[in-house]
Amino acid sequence: MSEKEYLYKFGDCSDEFYIIYSGQIRLLNEDLKPFVKFGAGTYFGEVEMFQNTTWKYTAYIEEETTIGIITKQDFWKTIKDFKPVLDEYVEVAIWRAHFFEE
Repeated sequence: MSEKEYLYKFGDCSDEFYIIYSGQIRLLNEDLKPFVKFGAGTYFGEVEMFQNTTWKYTAYIEEETTIGIITKQDFWKTIKDFKPVLDEYVEVAIWRAHFFEE
């Protein structure tokens, strides 16, 4: 994806999970102030997916970025057979939900 582009905006429907292969994506709060950055090898989108809510933040692509996009439906189809992996995603989502609310 091109730099200086929004991946999604606050309040949009959250029906995808993202894995960053290269580049950087920054999350912006409702006032468009940056508060966290994700880079290569990280993922995000699980909090809203588990909570079944709209996006609580805006995702801004800071530089040329390659991402994998997994739909909510495909994520659940795939992960249901891998309980240890699902448990890890849930644990991270719980931590992030708590961290982002502070």
